[in-house]
Amino acid sequence: MTSGCGMQNNAEYKHTELAARLSSLFTFFSPAVLLLAAALGFLLNLPTVALAGSWSPETELKTYLKAHYPWAEVDISDLQMNAHPPAERPAAIIVEKTPPGRSVFRFEFERSTSITVTAMVKTFDRVFISRTAYRKDYVLRQGDVYPTLMETCRIPKGAVREEDRLIGKPLVRSIVQNTPITDFMVSETAIVKRGRPVVLCIESTGFSVKAMGETRQDAAVGDYVKAINLSSKKIVTGMLVDEDTVRVEY
Repeated sequence: MTSGCGMQNNAEYKHTELAARLSSLFTFFSPAVLLLAAALGFLLNLPTVALAGSWSPETELKTYLKAHYPWAEVDISDLQMNAHPPAERPAAIIVEKTPPGRSVFRFEFERSTSITVTAMVKTFDRVFISRTAYRKDYVLRQGDVYPTLMETCRIPKGAVREEDRLIGKPLVRSIVQNTPITDFMVSETAIVKRGRPVVLCIESTGFSVKAMGETRQDAAVGDYVKAINLSSKKIVTGMLVDEDTVRVEY
C-alpha cells in the first residue's frame, strides 16, 4: 500500500516534470511565435488604420476622377500607398501622372501631411455600335445601333457618342456586326437613291392626297426631287422631307 506521503511526492514529481516540459516547449517556440505575431500585427495594421477614418482611398479616388474627367466610368485596381492614411479624408487630390494606365496621385490632408497613391486606372466612355452587319448606303434607323461602354484606349477616332447623329444617315461603307460607328462611316445627309419607293403627299388649298411614287433621281433629304406617280404615271417634283416621303405642292 502506498503511503499518503509517497502519493504526495509522486504528484509533486509529475507536476515538476510537466512544468519542465512546458517551459522547454515554450522556450523552443517563443521566437517563432513572437515573429509570427509581429508579422500579423504589421499586415493587419494598415487596413485597420484605413478603415478607422470611415473612408476608402479607392472610393475617394474614383469619385475625384469621375468629377474632374469626362469619362462615363472608371475602374481602379492595384491601389498602393507609401504610408498609412490619416483618419480624416484628404483635403485635396493632386494628379502627378495622368490616367489611364498606371497613375500617380498625391493625397493632401489638413495637417500638412500627404501620401503618394499609385493605382492602375482603366477609363471607359460610351460609344454606339452596329447591332448587325449593314451594307454601304444603308440608312441607319432607330434600333440599328446601341450604346455600350468601351475602354477609352480602344475607342476609334471620331467615334459617335450621340444616337441622334446617326439616325437617318446613310453609311458610306459596309460594316460588320458590333462595329463602333465613327463620323467617317456615315454621310452628313441622307441620300435617297433613284428608284426608291416613296409616298407622294400632294397638297393644295383645301385638300391633300397621298399616292405611291418612286424617285427618278438621287437626292438628299431636304432637296427637291423628281418622282413618278405610279398610278397616273405622271412625273412630279417635290421636296424630299425624309427618305420615304416627297411633298408635292400645287
